[in-house]
Amino acid sequence: MDGAGRGLCAPGGAQLRSSRLSTRLALAAAAAVCLAVAVVAVGAFVVIRDRAIAQVDRSLEEAAERELAELAEPDIDAGSFTEPPAPSDETPSGTALEVEVEIGALPVSGPETIEIGGQRFRTLVRALPPGVGEEGQTAAFYRSLEDVEATVRITGWALAIAAALASLLAITFVLTIVRRALHPLAEAHAAAERVADSGDLSIRIPVGRPDEVGLMARTMNTMLSRLQGTQARLTRTLDEQRRFAADASHELRTPLTALRGDLEFLQAHDPPPEERDAILAEMTEATLRMARMAEGLLSLARLDAGRRAQSKVIDIPELLRSIIDPGERLELPAEVDGLHVVGDPDSIYGIFSNLIENARKYGGDLTVGLTHDAERIRVVVSDDGPGIPAEDRERVFDRFFRGRDMRNEPGGVGLGLAIAQGAAEAAEGSLTLLPTDAGTAFEVVLPRQTVRA
Repeated sequence: MDGAGRGLCAPGGAQLRSSRLSTRLALAAAAAVCLAVAVVAVGAFVVIRDRAIAQVDRSLEEAAERELAELAEPDIDAGSFTEPPAPSDETPSGTALEVEVEIGALPVSGPETIEIGGQRFRTLVRALPPGVGEEGQTAAFYRSLEDVEATVRITGWALAIAAALASLLAITFVLTIVRRALHPLAEAHAAAERVADSGDLSIRIPVGRPDEVGLMARTMNTMLSRLQGTQARLTRTLDEQRRFAADASHELRTPLTALRGDLEFLQAHDPPPEERDAILAEMTEATLRMARMAEGLLSLARLDAGRRAQSKVIDIPELLRSIIDPGERLELPAEVDGLHVVGDPDSIYGIFSNLIENARKYGGDLTVGLTHDAERIRVVVSDDGPGIPAEDRERVFDRFFRGRDMRNEPGGVGLGLAIAQGAAEAAEGSLTLLPTDAGTAFEVVLPRQTVRA
């Protein structure tokens, strides 16, 4: 393993285990290569030996044909040859390259290998031609295997040495190749252990190969990226839930404290009717504020949980006409047919009613403009009021956030814009605050739905 591999290894022995794995695989591959080399060497030796014996057999057969043809000539008979009684323990006098012929009564056979006097011979027995010698006599032909077997032995040793050298080279080569091939796996293993030990999902595996190992590394990096994104989203969600719970507790504490104070005052005193009516009105307002807050919290909880009511086709121009009061400006395109979206009617209504109500309450003259293209419907709700301070613009969609100018406004709980944005996103759209020089402008973008007649 090189330095990069060691740098990724965890102290728990990842490198050692990876090294053992690569060593086992390398040894198994080397053993397979050595076995293949041995099989090839043995096969080559057997082929060479068999071909050498076959060549000896051909020389014997050629010699037999030649000698038997000469015996059939009229001026040569069997008496021209010495006739020892069958092959004995005496070694034929022919050299390794010569063929010895004996006339006797051996049965026809061969070619076959025999041993005489410690020497090995290849022998072939053939019947004498008709009219030559006595009936039943045969001619035995002998060829020494000394030179052939010496050559075969030398060839065997050469093959053995070559196989040993080839095996050593193969082992070295295979070990190198296997270790290099498994190096990315070792890095992936080390990275996975580091992720498991540290929980750091930002760790990535080096990708530099276009093969299956590189594909695995890219897949693991994609998995780690998605896990990291999921972890980040869960962290943000948990933080938002904690902040949400803290904000909800804080917001509920104010009207509850006011209610408690008013109840204690009424229990301890008997104020005049006018003062009593004012206290009861204050208590009613606090109760209504808590009711609005509870309704807002329920809506946010449904949005966070992804719960959606039954979706219906909604005509946006008709919906805007139902919210806009007479005298308020509604700018619609010349052709308004087919401007539909699909979603929860109450949620879509809540988006525009909240924006329009805020513009009425905190802005000046209200203008609602609708534009569209083939895929989207855009609605801009704007006013010419004092606008939102620059330091508050990034937080207008935060839950329970109210600007400094609206903190003393009765009735508001700081959930309207958060609910509206969540409803727009639930409908696969968006709600954004547009940059303006004066006043306030919110843009709602919703996917357009084609409705077939």
